[in-house]
This record gives sequence, C-alpha cells and structure tokens, in this order.
Amino acid sequence: MKILGIIIAGQHPENNETYILEEHYHLDSVNFFARGTVKGSFKFVVRNSLKEFEQGSSHRVKHENHEVHVLMGSDAKAKIGVYAFCDSEYPVRVVKELLRESLRVFEKNVGSQWVQKKGDQSVVNKEIGEKLVQYQNPKNVDKLVQLESNLEETKEILHDNLEKLLARQGDLDQLANKSNDLNVAAKQMYKQSKKTNKGCCYQFNFFNCAMLKLHVPVQTQVLQIKSYNFM
Repeated sequence: MKILGIIIAGQHPENNETYILEEHYHLDSVNFFARGTVKGSFKFVVRNSLKEFEQGSSHRVKHENHEVHVLMGSDAKAKIGVYAFCDSEYPVRVVKELLRESLRVFEKNVGSQWVQKKGDQSVVNKEIGEKLVQYQNPKNVDKLVQLESNLEETKEILHDNLEKLLARQGDLDQLANKSNDLNVAAKQMYKQSKKTNKGCCYQFNFFNCAMLKLHVPVQTQVLQIKSYNFM
C-alpha cells in the first residue's frame, strides 16, 4: 500500500488556467530513471482535470491498480484542489483524511495569496511533506482517522475511467503533445502505445511506470524505460 504523491493545484480566477502550487512525492519504490516521467504524468493529470471538479467536492478516479483521490477547497476567491496518487489497496478513509489535513494546512498558511502570481509555484509546507511520509503506513494513522469519523463527510464522486475524465478537456493526442509536464520519453511511449494498441480499447497507463523497481540492474532499467507501455 503506497501513496506516491500529493499535488495541490489552483485555477486562477482571472485566466482560468490551472497552476501547480505545491507538490510532494514518495517515490522510493519507483525506478530512479522513471521518477521524472512519473511526476510529469501526475502533473499532466492534475492540470487537465481540475477544471472538471466543483468547489467543495470529493472525487475518486480509478485506473487499473491505482487511484487518484481529489478534494476540492471551498474558498470562493480561488479554486484549489488537493490530489493524492496511490495504489488501489490503500484505505480510502485514510487517504481522504490526508487530503483534508493537507488542504487545511495549505488554506491556513497560503490561502488565496497564490493568485497574486500567474504561473506554477513552489510552495513548500513542510507539514504536508511530513504527513505524506507518516501516511505511508496507514496503520500508523488509521486509529486517529477513526476517532475523527464523526466529522461531516463530503460525498465522494466516483469516476471509473481516467481517460474519459481527461478527454473532457479536448483531444488527448493534442493535450499530450502540447503538454510541458510530459517529457520526451513519456510522449514517445504514448505514441508507441497508440500504435501497438490500434483496434483495441486504449487507456492511459499513467501509473504503470511506477512499477519499475529500483533493484533492477541499470542495463535492464534503460531497456525497460524505452519499451515500457507507459501511456
């Protein structure tokens, strides 16, 4: 059970563009050479989905053996959302509590001040990074979460297809091609995957790259990264 990363993003009220505001990752289990690709893919998902979510809502997007959990803030001045990327075995109630705590910290320390700048930012709330490490073992926090179970729950909206969610923002080929979040390797894998899967059901395999382990020999790693069906 792993949480690979937390990303906080906002939709600027003036130009409606989505900007990455804060990001924390726990990628010890990910192939060293693939970590940049994984981070970029996570940001690609965030940047092309935030606009679909209403303020104050909660969402869970399933994708093969992984899930994306989203909690939207309620601040009318600036639309923000907290994303957690984890495997499907991670307890939902625990990751939802991590999202709530991360949102609380960001709103307390940053609030709507981020709108003063149009662009990605490098906000660092040390407390959120520490919580990401703490929550790697849900047993460490599950009892605390249960004690907080009397808190009002936000109704969760379940999305069973990541591809359909992203496609609402436009043609996926164009989104991927124009993206500054996806590196050259990711874009090449995307194109190769489309050629390989012609005539069959195609899905974005954003998280499969996270399965490349660090203990694989370096020579094997390079070959795997070049040929891996990442998207």
